[in-house]
Amino acid sequence: MSRLIQAVLYASLFAGNIAGAQTADTVNGPKPLFKLGDLVTAGAFTLATIALAPADHHVTHQLQSPARQSNKLLNRSAGIFRVLGSPGGLITGTGLYLLGTADGQRRTQDLGLHTVESILLADGITFGLKIVTGRARPRMADDASSFQLLRGLRNEEYRSFPSGHATSAFAFAAAVSSETQRWWP
Repeated sequence: MSRLIQAVLYASLFAGNIAGAQTADTVNGPKPLFKLGDLVTAGAFTLATIALAPADHHVTHQLQSPARQSNKLLNRSAGIFRVLGSPGGLITGTGLYLLGTADGQRRTQDLGLHTVESILLADGITFGLKIVTGRARPRMADDASSFQLLRGLRNEEYRSFPSGHATSAFAFAAAVSSETQRWWP
């Protein structure tokens, strides 16, 4: 069902862009997109990820415990966050775009378009990384470091890294943050 919703959203945005609905670019400006500080931040996050990797095995075991797996509150919460991550961002972004178009609000239209573009780009990159990294889902392998180059091509059970839902949610949040910062510097 989620793939059907995504396909409909992609098609509607594609149709809107063909019809000349593309809005002006509000992202590119006189300031550079990346600065030296961004490289330092990315390096710090990379080092933190490497340092925390050993804890992944422990966390995996904790989340797989029967008590947590059968907890109704945790399961419902996970379901809600899963929908918010994807396709929630695409639905919200498309809704904003359509609302802005219908009401003549260029800012709202830009916000919707840029959030959907951000999510689609992030989803494409994430899907490629999932195939390349080939990490097994926790239910498939007890080993948190169960990566194998290109194993994600074979089946979906080996596409657990990086998280597509988290990537979509962060792409949505980053686009909203960037766009609204231009509205209210």
